[in-house]
Amino acid sequence: MITREIKKQKNTEVDLQNEKKVNKFYLKFFSFLRVYFFFLLLFVIVGIGKIQKMDFLSGSKIFVVGIVVTTLFTTVLQYTFEKGLKNLPRKEHKKRYISSVILLGIVYTLAVGMVFLSSIISVKCLWMLGGMILGIVLNSYYGIVLLTFTNFFYCFTINMDLEFFAIYFFLSVGLCLLSPYLRQISTIGYVVVIGVLGNCIALILYKNFNLTLLFTIDSLLDILSIFFVIVAAAFVSWVYKSYCASGDFSFIRTDVYSFFKEEEAHWDQEKMITIEKLTKNTMQSETERHLKEMQNEKYALLQQLKKQKPEVFSHSKQVAFVGQEIAERLKIDKQLVYVAGLYHEIGRLKKGNYVEEGILLGLEHKFPSQVTRLIEEHNIKHKVPTSKEAAVLMLTDSVVFMKEQIKKNPEKYSKLPLEYLKGIFKMRYESGALDQSGLTIQELRVIEKYFQDFL
Repeated sequence: MITREIKKQKNTEVDLQNEKKVNKFYLKFFSFLRVYFFFLLLFVIVGIGKIQKMDFLSGSKIFVVGIVVTTLFTTVLQYTFEKGLKNLPRKEHKKRYISSVILLGIVYTLAVGMVFLSSIISVKCLWMLGGMILGIVLNSYYGIVLLTFTNFFYCFTINMDLEFFAIYFFLSVGLCLLSPYLRQISTIGYVVVIGVLGNCIALILYKNFNLTLLFTIDSLLDILSIFFVIVAAAFVSWVYKSYCASGDFSFIRTDVYSFFKEEEAHWDQEKMITIEKLTKNTMQSETERHLKEMQNEKYALLQQLKKQKPEVFSHSKQVAFVGQEIAERLKIDKQLVYVAGLYHEIGRLKKGNYVEEGILLGLEHKFPSQVTRLIEEHNIKHKVPTSKEAAVLMLTDSVVFMKEQIKKNPEKYSKLPLEYLKGIFKMRYESGALDQSGLTIQELRVIEKYFQDFL
């Protein structure tokens, strides 16, 4: 026992040492990435400064701002990456971490490069490409952070004002939030239309509603650039997806393809929910239409019952009316109870067991399934009620039948109607006929009170 504890303690110490080594590796790796970002930033600022003949002080300001923003950006990413690794097996840590950081480095290089290109050729929207791709490959929120940085950096390099930053900040964030829709071919067109219209609105706002300036060469290039950014981001999305799906790059497959699969599963789930809702609404509308037709006395089967079995028809109408009144008090489906009451003994048009014949007629005439179920469950000798509506129909049928028999043959019934009513409820309680109906004691009291007034 002691030996086992010593071994366990040694294993724990080894694990802690290994974890410290891994953490040092992560820290060094991300520090290297941060240094790379700083040198890349310096290189771009020097290039822009020479092309635009920027003085040393202005370039220094841009570099300091760039370092601060890049530090914040990389710190947030480092924290989120390391936090996400805790939910993974230790063997997956290094591979997942390295692949994520490599992807981030590539996208950041592209983002800064697009800022450099935008400042040279004076096209406003190319700087959005890096953030859009990061939003697609990793996460929309990462993309928004990078877009904010590149927007800020771009405004400094070309001396744009705060108004420009605010207008294009909202445009870029909106596009980044729409980036998941670029993964579906069927919805990319919507993103393009929204992006182009958004860019047009941004240009109109920035040019103080001077619509004539919207048709200059520079404005048309800006509109074309937003189209290019969206299509390029979608293309990168599809390329990554195809490579990951083929399994050619295992590190990308682990980090990116799983993300695509999760997004596709989310899309599929949303589609299924939408289809289910539409199907449910369609079926519900069809059921309501059919119920409305069936409660009309001119309905063929009801007319047949009225002609061939007038007493049964009269009884069914009374059951339907009383059942509907009770259903309204209980706030359950009164239309269903009314229609089921009209047809609960429709099987008496045939020979044999009237419940079974009623079910067959319901299937033949394509009754709504709820009506057929209530026909089946209104008679406890056949099946006990499994819903409140079925229980109301069963009790109503019994009480209405009792009242009709007392009225026809008063000499046979020596007890008062209320005593027979108590007997009906007592028998249903003791036989367990109401156990599956869902009716509460309070609801049963409401039903019994109504029958007392009815008798």
